[in-house]
Amino acid sequence: MPSIRVKRSDGRYYWIEANGRVDRADDGSPSSLPGVVIDVEERRLVEAERDRAIAALRSLNETSNSGSPRAPWS
Repeated sequence: MPSIRVKRSDGRYYWIEANGRVDRADDGSPSSLPGVVIDVEERRLVEAERDRAIAALRSLNETSNSGSPRAPWS
């Protein structure tokens, strides 16, 4: 499901996922839009924090390995 960034009435932005369909009248015009909207703001914040932590660990690992002596056979 694609995420969509929307603006709240108070001016703040947040992320949602929406899934639904368009029901049409006999003449083909849209008559309703049944579906589900899920607020995924917290999940996106957690994912961003996870990605920052992974990047920090990789950087730390590369830094700590850069000065380490290597075995002659590696």
